[in-house]
Amino acid sequence: AQRIELEILRSTRPTAPAVHVPDNSVNCQVLEAACLLTAKAAHVEEAYDEQTLDLASRRFRGGIGLQELLLEAAWANGYT
Repeated sequence: AQRIELEILRSTRPTAPAVHVPDNSVNCQVLEAACLLTAKAAHVEEAYDEQTLDLASRRFRGGIGLQELLLEAAWANGYT
């Protein structure tokens, strides 16, 4: 009787809504693209795909500085 009651309670529980979380992980290509975008290099669009450029421009809005670049590279390699 107790197992049946638990099964009924579990089946009538509301389910959580689906959440879509975009992948905003910073990798080597995103850091390179952010550096080139900050330097206003020519033909950056040809070297990287649209998703990488979009992530680099959204993540580093005002451009990426040297200190931030070093910190991001350290975090990517496991340093805290």
